[in-house]
Amino acid sequence: MRRRLFTSIAVLSLMLCVGVLGMWVRSLWRFDAYSFRAYGCSMSISTPRHALGLEGIDKPGYYSFNTRGWSSHSALDNATVDEFLGFRIERGRLDYRRYCGLGFKFRPLWHDWQGTSLALHVPFWFLALLFALVPVQWARSTRRMRRTSRGQCAKCGYDLRASPTRCPECGNIAKPAAQTAA
Repeated sequence: MRRRLFTSIAVLSLMLCVGVLGMWVRSLWRFDAYSFRAYGCSMSISTPRHALGLEGIDKPGYYSFNTRGWSSHSALDNATVDEFLGFRIERGRLDYRRYCGLGFKFRPLWHDWQGTSLALHVPFWFLALLFALVPVQWARSTRRMRRTSRGQCAKCGYDLRASPTRCPECGNIAKPAAQTAA
């Protein structure tokens, strides 16, 4: 049961990793944004170049936020979008107050005459790496289980029929067959 759950999570994580890689490639020439607006507040997800942006804005008196529901915006190039949800965009980069390095961008909670906003951009490379960790661990554990069930060393794959207690190739101590079946 636990193995099936781990396999399902690994497949889901692999699909998310492939999706993030696709969004990364698409972000090189398109700017996509999806936002939900209701009662003067807006939450949006955007794909500026090389990052996934999460923004939240609270503008109670702002007239364009009177519409409610989902909306989407797409442009051929990041540089063609002059302003998106109050952020000034120049040549595909948002005007942020703080750069955290390695592609992470953060604009802390701040207040002005337009309202309150918070923004965070996470680079696609980080998301792809994060979502790839579980499938890699699943592949390693599957290979280790397969080797152990065939009578091979779990670490290097050496045939352990002649020396079942210790691997002569790498020195790894082999687990008894009764423990590996459990």
